[in-house]
Amino acid sequence: MSRAGDVWLLYQRELRSALREKNILLYSLLVPALLYPCILWLIFSADSLVRGTLEQTPSRVAMVGLPPHHARLETELVEAGEFSLTSRPQEESLRGLQQGRFDLVAVFQPGPHGEMGVRLVYDGSRLHSKIARDRMQQVLERYRDLRLEELARQLAAADEQLQLLWVKPVNHASESQVGRFLLSILLPMAMIVVMGMGGLYPAVDSTAGERERSTWETLLTTAASRDDVVLAKYLYVVSVIAFSGLLNLAALYTCVYAVLEPMEGVTISLPWSSLPVLLGGTLLLAMFMAAGMMVPASFARTFQQGQSLSTPFYAVTILPTVLVADPSVQFTTTLACIPVLNAALAFREAIAGHLLWPQLLISLSVLLLCVVVSLWVARRVLAYEDVVLGTYGGSFWTFFRQRLLKRS
Repeated sequence: MSRAGDVWLLYQRELRSALREKNILLYSLLVPALLYPCILWLIFSADSLVRGTLEQTPSRVAMVGLPPHHARLETELVEAGEFSLTSRPQEESLRGLQQGRFDLVAVFQPGPHGEMGVRLVYDGSRLHSKIARDRMQQVLERYRDLRLEELARQLAAADEQLQLLWVKPVNHASESQVGRFLLSILLPMAMIVVMGMGGLYPAVDSTAGERERSTWETLLTTAASRDDVVLAKYLYVVSVIAFSGLLNLAALYTCVYAVLEPMEGVTISLPWSSLPVLLGGTLLLAMFMAAGMMVPASFARTFQQGQSLSTPFYAVTILPTVLVADPSVQFTTTLACIPVLNAALAFREAIAGHLLWPQLLISLSVLLLCVVVSLWVARRVLAYEDVVLGTYGGSFWTFFRQRLLKRS
């Protein structure tokens, strides 16, 4: 059989073994498909539930010193239907606010010419108190407008004369641009985290796991060469990582679409121009992550040891992606030189509809270089028989210092 046939046969063997392994199915299929979409759905559902409950709960407000000639303000508050009003002395009201019996204390301070000041005392550590403050401010602004209209009529002035500054907000972004911005914040980081999570288990299982089950030596005795065996395992891990990322992308997009599309002013859509960036970046990241996790795990004799050796690589590569959630972080040529982070930023900009070609080309070159270096290191490692057979007693970093650096 040709070398390509050997690799394909071994690749199929790895896939069949993966489908029989429940942990691989869990971390590579169920987690990407359900974890982050479910978390996102729970967040939006909980937020909607809390907001709906708070909107139906009246704010408990203590009124202190409301002047009689401003009794109309109390009428406005009652008609709003959002307040439970009571009149108390100031000291008693403040104690009630501290004890949680009141959400807000409104202290009125009348002036000599009929004007009035209002001091709103609230507890910033309680959400109900902040909501009561916002509600009261809205009613006070309406009441102030009513008083100005009454004053204008008394002075025979037109309403327009009281409006010295006209403000008209205009949203320059279209509904699809708003939707793409939300997608660009939510999707890249979750997608890359799940890729690492989905690839960690198969990367360790295909190396340290084989050795722990005592099937590694048996596999090496087949007619296929050692290089073909390792290449088939590598392609299998790359496939799992890439599939996990794309599956999570599809699941997250479906969830975000279902939650945000009904909202006014938002249209959820991915630009077609982003698909090549997403697909190509996912494949390159999968190749880099697969090599980066398999090489350390190949020094372990047990699955647990392999997990311990590979987890630092996963953590170091994933941590910088938290910057993607900050819109103020720009996709500069400097950040394009940082592996994984450059892919995350490229995903973000592509989803938002911005194709920054210089940064994209730099990111492509950096990721390709990382893949080449990772495969070169893997090739050098596999040249040592004691590493392949699992008899080497040190870790990858010890091996790197003692053998790779000396030979270089």
